[in-house]
Amino acid sequence: MAADAPLAQDGAGAAPVVEQVVNYHFPVEVELVGTLSDDQRRDVAEFVYQELDAALEGQG
Repeated sequence: MAADAPLAQDGAGAAPVVEQVVNYHFPVEVELVGTLSDDQRRDVAEFVYQELDAALEGQG
């Protein structure tokens, strides 16, 4: 814990609660087989991003 980490008191006499942000990073690889136009590749990339974003939003 960093010395300047924010602390919040959780009730009288309770131990302090440390608030922190956790960031997760993980690779995502999508392999397209066949020939797609630039517009189709952009559509696939946008779809994958939207689905990942929706799944991650549902976790928090």
